[in-house]
Amino acid sequence: PVLADVLGPGTRPQASLQPSRRKQPGGEKAGLKIGRIDALAVDELVGRYYLSQKPGEFKVLSEALLSEPIGIGLRMEDKTLKEKIQSTLDGMFKDGTMKKISIKWFGDDITTWK
Repeated sequence: PVLADVLGPGTRPQASLQPSRRKQPGGEKAGLKIGRIDALAVDELVGRYYLSQKPGEFKVLSEALLSEPIGIGLRMEDKTLKEKIQSTLDGMFKDGTMKKISIKWFGDDITTWK
């Protein structure tokens, strides 16, 4: 079902999937646009940013390939800093700031909070 989303219903891939490693930043988007590559897998945040910059230029699969949580790394002894960051993020979620930032940069509210 994932390949059908990319290739279209009833379409069979003509070649096996091959990874492509581009050294030039952004080269993968150009390769996709000109047909050098057929599909591109990127982190959701990166992908949503691309989509917000070029609406309608790329198609997103209907199902996620994987889910990856995002975190902030701190030293174990930085408990006060951890509490300050946590309370700031909690406040941003509660007052809608996080949602507003998400919509600005990703074109949609993709925030979740526990």
